[in-house]
Amino acid sequence: MGRTVEGLDDMRAMFERWMASFPDMAARVDMQVAEGDLVCDRVTFSGTHSGAPFREVEPRGAEFSFTQTTVCRIDGERIAEIWEDVDWAGFMRQLGAS
Repeated sequence: MGRTVEGLDDMRAMFERWMASFPDMAARVDMQVAEGDLVCDRVTFSGTHSGAPFREVEPRGAEFSFTQTTVCRIDGERIAEIWEDVDWAGFMRQLGAS
């Protein structure tokens, strides 16, 4: 479900697509741990699918909530690598996808 994001412009475009589909989306940082060059976050996202279609699913006003665990490797002052774990199937079921 996820895809590779390359650079700031690609990241900005991804956020713009998400906000177009979920204009009230909120993120809550539940936990953050750092050790060495790694930073791990557990974030809960929630909102309503009330904007544009998402992955060909038409908006129906479905509310959603999902958690994402992200590990970032830092190199200097930049993020060099990111690994994410999300229950995409559960998220899409909440939107009404079959």
